[in-house]
Amino acid sequence: MPQEPEHTIEIYVHSESGYGPDLVEVPSDGRVADLVSEGESLWLEDMVEALPADSSLPEAGIARRSHVYRGRCPTVKVQVRYAGTEIFGEFSPATRVVQVFRWATGPKGFKLAEAQIPKHGLALPGGDELLDPGTHVGSLVSGTRCVVTIDLVPKDRFAG
Repeated sequence: MPQEPEHTIEIYVHSESGYGPDLVEVPSDGRVADLVSEGESLWLEDMVEALPADSSLPEAGIARRSHVYRGRCPTVKVQVRYAGTEIFGEFSPATRVVQVFRWATGPKGFKLAEAQIPKHGLALPGGDELLDPGTHVGSLVSGTRCVVTIDLVPKDRFAG
């Protein structure tokens, strides 16, 4: 007996409202526009370009358990501070913290020695824990500005 096609899919929606995603059930034949409010756009995780609002979910590449980011900032200006210096980069709001970490510790960033990279992590200024590598930088934005400041810190600072 043939299986009936799925009428809904679950996707993870990340947003400016917090760090963790919401698991949302949507019609499998829905449209990108159905997932955003006025002034917002939608991105697939780690993608630079926002998805066209008039695309169907399948056309946009959104499938079961996809991670998407919904927000108002087309880009996020990220300031990373380390050892009294700072660097600036611009990222898609759907970029995960792990990608910012690679940039900040790599040749375009602070150029940490390979042995030092695993001993560091990213944290919000004054924060008491390291940021989850899967957090989208757009989720760290607060207020009306599309800017976030992050510190590159030794992990042993948080060891108990």
